[in-house]
Parts: sequence; C-alpha cells; structure tokens
Amino acid sequence: MLGLLGQFVWYVLVMAGAMIAVLILPAWWWAVMAASLLGVVALSVASGLGSRRARRALGWLFWTDERLTR
Repeated sequence: MLGLLGQFVWYVLVMAGAMIAVLILPAWWWAVMAASLLGVVALSVASGLGSRRARRALGWLFWTDERLTR
C-alpha cells in the first residue's frame, strides 16, 4: 500500500514538473526536442530494417557498442 502511494506521489510530481516545463521553456526548445525525437525514431526504424549506418549512428548517440546490438 505504501509503495502504491509513493508511486502516485511520484507521478504527481512528474506531471507537475512537466506542466512547469511546458510553461517555462521556450518554443524553439520544444521544436528542437521534437526534431530530435523524430530523428531517433527514424534511425531506430532504419536500424530495425537492417541499416548498419543507422545502427552505428544510434550506437554513437547512446554510447552503445555495435557488437552488443547485432
């Protein structure tokens, strides 16, 4: 029960932080984050389809070893 209450409090704090971020951060920041997200999704799809360049780029972005993702 206490764990469930702690989880609820955590979610409330995260949502409050998200609302503050939406109100405070400028629009250009959100545009950069959206473009970055689309780029990572596109690389992930290409990597899933077998692109070695995309897999290498994702490994560079997230500091993972290509040998571990084969």
